Amino acid sequence: MREYFDTILAESSGNNPVMYPFLVFSREDKQNLIGFAGYELEFYHQKPFAAEIEYFLIDENWGAGYATEAAAKLVSLCFNTHHVKKINARCQLENKASEKVMKKLGMKKEGTIRRSRPRGNIIYDELKYGLLYEEWNENIRI
Repeated sequence: MREYFDTILAESSGNNPVMYPFLVFSREDKQNLIGFAGYELEFYHQKPFAAEIEYFLIDENWGAGYATEAAAKLVSLCFNTHHVKKINARCQLENKASEKVMKKLGMKKEGTIRRSRPRGNIIYDELKYGLLYEEWNENIRI
């Protein structure tokens, strides 16, 4: 996880970052790093147009609501701070928990992207979900 996060930090430095990484800590122990979340902005005519969010948690923290909470905060940041028109998220086809997080946020399934997620010696299919600003429900905000 450290190597991946170092890469993200390197890509997010500078005066006009495109990637915004965040660390996720345990609710009970604020010193306990349990994962990371972040988003990458897409620009149109030099203005933020869309964002892609991502989240990753260490397995022993799955199912405790951390991913949903982190993803909801990312959605809020993207819409309220950068005024994007759309937010995208992707997950491995078999990752039902991550798909459930996207659905909880009000995202709609946009399709399956075949053989696009390499992991080790296997290239997996992934699901793509999206949320338009107009669809964003005030009541879903966490």
